[in-house]
Amino acid sequence: REESLSLYRETVRLDSQVRDVQARQMIVVDHALGQAQAERFHWLLHVDADEALFFPDEARHKDARAFFAEVPMHFTCVRFPNLEAVAESAEVEDPFREVTLFKMNAMLLEELGVEPRILPCGNVAEEDEDREPDLFSGHHADAVPGARPHGYMRLPRRERHALRKLLAAMHEVASKRGPVLEQLDIRLDPIPDAPSRDDDSDFSDDESCHGPRPHCPAYFNSYSNGKCAVRTEIGPRGEVPPLPAGVHGFVRDGGAPLWTLLCKGPGAPVLLHYANCGFEAWRGKYELICGGHGTEDGAFSTTREGIAEMRSHIAARQLTLRGQEEDLIRFYRTFVLGDEFDEMAYLAQFGLVLRLKAPKARLEAIRRSFEAAVASPA
Repeated sequence: REESLSLYRETVRLDSQVRDVQARQMIVVDHALGQAQAERFHWLLHVDADEALFFPDEARHKDARAFFAEVPMHFTCVRFPNLEAVAESAEVEDPFREVTLFKMNAMLLEELGVEPRILPCGNVAEEDEDREPDLFSGHHADAVPGARPHGYMRLPRRERHALRKLLAAMHEVASKRGPVLEQLDIRLDPIPDAPSRDDDSDFSDDESCHGPRPHCPAYFNSYSNGKCAVRTEIGPRGEVPPLPAGVHGFVRDGGAPLWTLLCKGPGAPVLLHYANCGFEAWRGKYELICGGHGTEDGAFSTTREGIAEMRSHIAARQLTLRGQEEDLIRFYRTFVLGDEFDEMAYLAQFGLVLRLKAPKARLEAIRRSFEAAVASPA
């Protein structure tokens, strides 16, 4: 498909010259979207083998089909926030059977009991008005063609306060882990300053929730921007399918944004990411992706936009190339298991980690049903 956007020229370059994994994924998903549209599938969800889409409200959404049938037609893409699994042992054989602890995604956080923002005229600011919970509200829009996401000038105050608390907790965790990072002699580039999102005229510093993140890995070890499902047909019949925009989202052919629903609120589905569960699996993954690339040292490219923010990912790259077993084990215990300083108990006080037993139980029930069907005579 001819495409003038620089993103896709860069994708082709990364695939052909660097053998970049994400570039290859984008090309495969683009091909899959064409096939899905031709075979009249309605939706395509791009997830990895260590991920599961979980529907907490089983009575309302017994499976993915029930959920997607409810999505209003104007939403052409759905973003599912990811929860990152926390292994409680360095030895894990099957994360789906053994892991039940997860870190909360920042996109889902709200602090209860926060007073609304009051405008000079005496009215409650639009973003802080009380509303009936609605999974498919336009105020949950993550992207809107030609308009501001979610329709607000700024985030609701209850979300701002929750993000401030998360940021403070991350800095507290980083203060404990920082010396270990130094002892391992891991060198991380500074995180580039993000453009300010607080552009309303009455913004004040005490409301800021986008302060600098800690230099040291302190919360998620993998991505935190969720994964998306997209309609295979957008626009008039015959329009080519949408395009993958990285591995976490989609755009319309030509680059226009899609009307994207961010799943949040009571009963909203989430993506469970069972990343890095078990030391051997973690080490094996990095040994695989730290070799065979067309980069100077053979490991995965570090030039992709936003990769500097994935502190744990970059640190694991350095340690894998160094190849010191003791350093790898120490890093895994400190930053991936992440409980050398009782961080899980500390984060749980703020609702930043939670235990979910239902996914394990449902997956086990599905396995038993499948095994019984296979074992039964024809």
